[in-house]
Amino acid sequence: MDSFTRFSGLAVGLLSLLGCADSAPTQQSKDYVSMFAGLDGAAPIVRDSTGAARDAAEVTRADTSVPVPADAGASASDAALHTPDDTLDAAAAGSTSSLNDAGPSDAGAGAPGVRDAAAPALPVDAGPPPPRAITIRFKAVVGSTDLRCGQTYPGVGSSGSGAYARDFRFFVQDLRLINAAGKDVPVQLANRPPFQAEGVSLIDFETGAGGCAGTVDVNTEITGSVPPDDYRGIAFTNGVPESLNHGDLSTAPLPLRAAGMRVSRLEGYRFMRAELVQSGASPAMTGSVELHVSGTECSGDAAAGSASCAKPNRIEVRLLGFDPGKNIIVADLNGLFAKVDLRAITVCHSELPLCDPLFDRLGIDYASGQPAGAQQLYRVGQ
Repeated sequence: MDSFTRFSGLAVGLLSLLGCADSAPTQQSKDYVSMFAGLDGAAPIVRDSTGAARDAAEVTRADTSVPVPADAGASASDAALHTPDDTLDAAAAGSTSSLNDAGPSDAGAGAPGVRDAAAPALPVDAGPPPPRAITIRFKAVVGSTDLRCGQTYPGVGSSGSGAYARDFRFFVQDLRLINAAGKDVPVQLANRPPFQAEGVSLIDFETGAGGCAGTVDVNTEITGSVPPDDYRGIAFTNGVPESLNHGDLSTAPLPLRAAGMRVSRLEGYRFMRAELVQSGASPAMTGSVELHVSGTECSGDAAAGSASCAKPNRIEVRLLGFDPGKNIIVADLNGLFAKVDLRAITVCHSELPLCDPLFDRLGIDYASGQPAGAQQLYRVGQ
């Protein structure tokens, strides 16, 4: 035996003693393995040391625990791919893609970027509820009988005379409903010509026939809207907003163009016009009552927008126990003229002493033109 053969056998024996006879790397451990998990979750691609593609499942079935010697040229990532628990699961690659696709809105529900399927959906803010449409209805009476043009009513005024109506109209501004907490909630008036516009409404009971003045047009309601609430009262003012009270009649909104409801540009509008005429008496004893309520002691330049009235004479009305869905507002002319003797002519154009008892029934202090006391014209009805 030559010396080379003897040296080789000695080397093999030495290696066996050291326990390295079985540590030779297999072909699989020599393979250069490259894995690519596509963003679409496709199965990984495995290539061997020759560059040929191989089935990932076949590779892992062939050798799931392969020792990788330090000199095999494998990187740390290659060693991780060959741990005993390692499997090349294409579904895992797809899961990685799903994690990356999670939206930023899911952060904080479990792991970052992972949607928590059990988390409830956040409530959507629907905003405030829509306004509630309402209709405020009015009715005119003389005592307990509905007012009608051409009809005679007995027992009116301080003398108990018979009388008929000649006119009854009034403007309404600052309409409010009173909620259960006692708060006034403004009503947004609908634009309804010729009776409603720009925050003012005209209530008109006369028909222009049967002894009544005016026109055939009648209006006994106000329409508008309010926020939903529990309403238990109503408030309003008999008047015209000051911004419109001294304006040019030719450009005024339609409610303010009604015939007979304007005094002059300086004094502005008649906020209320109520007239009764005595009937059933001799001509010498026949009288009438004319009540025209407007601002007085006015000054300034109406054309320049500086006109104002020292005595505004606006009627403030506040009625509790009013449900807009069930109740109406009753205006009783008998209550208004209770202290007036219809046998004599009584004319009140807001600036005569004869107005004092009538203003008192309207809740106005005649001396100052300011609200004072409770009005006796309006009440809540069914």
